[in-house]
Amino acid sequence: HSGTAIDYGDDATGPPTRKEAILAEAPGDGYRLVRVPPEPHRQPAWWIVDVETNEIYAQVTAWKGDHGWLVDGVETCA
Repeated sequence: HSGTAIDYGDDATGPPTRKEAILAEAPGDGYRLVRVPPEPHRQPAWWIVDVETNEIYAQVTAWKGDHGWLVDGVETCA
């Protein structure tokens, strides 16, 4: 697994929806979001899934800042 944690400045801007922010991490078109089953004490996460193969590309977390949704964590399989 490969993981990335992202930190932003106070004035960071992002898309108006969580879906847009997370799908921006996909390598192209043809991907959909699937909610990761919730776990206690963990931030909600979504899988970016290839529509054709049903393979998970990445697991992503995002939060709503003052100026839109911002991705703060991406985990991919090596």
